[in-house]
Amino acid sequence: MWKRIKTKEKKTTMKGILSLITIKPKNHCFSGGGNLSFSILIVLFTLFNFQGFCLNPDKKPKTFVVTIDPGHGGKDPGATGKKTVEKKLTLAIGLKVGHYIESMMDNVKVVYTRSTDVFIPLDERANIANQNRSDLFISIHVDGFKSSTPKGTSSFVMGTSKTSVNFDLVKRENRVITLEDNYQEKYENFDPNDPASYIKFNLYQSVNLKQSLLFATLVQDELRVKAQRVDRGVSQEPFMVLWRTTMPSVLVETGFISNPQEEEFLITENGQNIIATSIFTAIRKYRQDLDDSDEDKAGISTARQSDSFAQERLNRIIEAERIRTEQFQTEKDTARPGSLESKGTPVKVNVENKNSTPKAGEIEFRIQILASTRPLAPSAPDFKGRKGFEAIKLDGYYKYMTRPVKTYPEALALRKELSTLFKGAFIVAFKGGIRVPLNEAVGE
Repeated sequence: MWKRIKTKEKKTTMKGILSLITIKPKNHCFSGGGNLSFSILIVLFTLFNFQGFCLNPDKKPKTFVVTIDPGHGGKDPGATGKKTVEKKLTLAIGLKVGHYIESMMDNVKVVYTRSTDVFIPLDERANIANQNRSDLFISIHVDGFKSSTPKGTSSFVMGTSKTSVNFDLVKRENRVITLEDNYQEKYENFDPNDPASYIKFNLYQSVNLKQSLLFATLVQDELRVKAQRVDRGVSQEPFMVLWRTTMPSVLVETGFISNPQEEEFLITENGQNIIATSIFTAIRKYRQDLDDSDEDKAGISTARQSDSFAQERLNRIIEAERIRTEQFQTEKDTARPGSLESKGTPVKVNVENKNSTPKAGEIEFRIQILASTRPLAPSAPDFKGRKGFEAIKLDGYYKYMTRPVKTYPEALALRKELSTLFKGAFIVAFKGGIRVPLNEAVGE
């Protein structure tokens, strides 16, 4: 029985559907006793876009499948640095990304092209993603160059570029196929060293290009902001590993193993965690964008809230590891004041509640006691009853520090005093209001 109800209020027509439905409790989202059928009068007012009524309790959000591809492996070491090789770094970072996804996202399945040090052909990597009907494919790599100067991260999607600036990188990554049996037959006589072989890619049209570019941009944004890496941008290049995937696919170069500073960063547990959490955050944002465009949002809001809390915990873990790393460096510098690290690029800071502006070139020291992703009230228990700390927004965190002192011995004494309450307290140096390496400040 169907009727249409019309009401007029301020020249607005409100339409509804009046339906008499017979429901068996055991098959639906309602409770009732025995097998007795009962009738419920339901009024769905479309004016309010009501979506909470559940007639299918078994329907679940689609599982989001992510394939993580740690580049190289086995007999293929990839790019070589002074202390390590690419295949080790890509595996370590890839496993961390997968762990974060499995721990902090709901309705997600993680697939690895490799989880150990084994050689996987490029076409097999794509096959693994395709066979698992993946929603996203991420190939993780580390760049290398004949010079130690280049640094930064970049992300690539399948296509042909208008310049040859990345051609050496493309050839090096694609040259892996020569390690495979029958590679000429398998890849249709493709020669990774011959520019003419790349002509076929001019005809490549990807139905997933838009989504691939979207995800690549999210990755670069996170690596630039969260990981504080130099952003080398997003490009389209003919990488064989991306060629045969049937879903949005991105190849991420997480840094230069040929750059001593970046190699050192990528070797450390802290550096790998920072890179991995940046990629993970991009994945989470990408999935949310897809969820926002999906008409069926059942169960998504709860998952998002869970993800939000998980991300907050993850941020605290990463920041704690960063603090421990800086504290270790501080103690090492104190023990060996003559060995100064190379100068890093100063990061401008936004100082809140600061009473005075330092003069140009003026050196000052502060003690950082904690960091948070959100502002803390002065009465927050985190400060353990102590007052006088200032919030400095740096690296995407509110970092709480003491007021500045002028000399390094004063800073050492202040840190010793605060360490009884704040175990992770460490010294931070500024020059003219800009953060600088501690060794640089002590050396002046």
